[in-house]
Amino acid sequence: MSNIRKILWQLFREMTLPFLIAACWTGYSLLAAPEKRNLVDAITVFGGSFFLACWGFSQWFRVKKQQVVESGLGGIVEKQEDLLIELRDAAERLEGHASGGKSVGWLMLVNPQNGAIRNITAHVEGDYPLVEAKASVIDLDKTDVAIEEVKRTGNIQDFFKHHINFDCGTIQPNMATLQRAVVPCDTSQSLIRFRVEWTARNGRWVQFIQLKQNENRYVFSTAVQRGDEWVYENPKRDAIPQRPDGAPDVFWLNKTVESNEPVV
Repeated sequence: MSNIRKILWQLFREMTLPFLIAACWTGYSLLAAPEKRNLVDAITVFGGSFFLACWGFSQWFRVKKQQVVESGLGGIVEKQEDLLIELRDAAERLEGHASGGKSVGWLMLVNPQNGAIRNITAHVEGDYPLVEAKASVIDLDKTDVAIEEVKRTGNIQDFFKHHINFDCGTIQPNMATLQRAVVPCDTSQSLIRFRVEWTARNGRWVQFIQLKQNENRYVFSTAVQRGDEWVYENPKRDAIPQRPDGAPDVFWLNKTVESNEPVV
């Protein structure tokens, strides 16, 4: 019975106004045409006008309900999109903490003294820690010697014996991690260049390091390349001093200087 009452109440709500409009139109029509003042004409006018009024209002209610439904569906879709974004961000954070995400590592090699660089620290550029991070450093001035040894002996291991390997383990962002290894270098030269091959759970990348003598100290510059993208530069590219020809004064951006990248 409650459902019947609801249906009757809904019909009353939706048909009251069409009924009043049809009654008013019927009264006006009978007053305007005295010759049609009979029951048949009154029923005909009222029936037609009531039908048209009901049809018009039914369209009104249909469109109104459709707008409400579309608005509700739009809200649901928007909430789903927000949920998907949150899930994607959560998945990225989970993957980042598990593998390192887009973070890269870099070594700070500064203050060479007595033919070696000590107190080397490892750093992370990115939001997530690096897991199982390893770095292999080679002095680019020694690559020619290493290649000659490989050609003479035919043993590829003779090339890699000139590399200084770092087992950095897990490196946290915003935290310098002191390394035990010592990197030998020729401090009699005014320019010292290194290439660092990095591997971690999130992939591989290359770091370039330049130490250029300026009076009584060496100025440290470095950059990290992952694929074709330069993901870290210190100093920033626009702050790098330029050569007289306008080229940046770092070997990895200066096309006129060979980088001595080993090819074996």
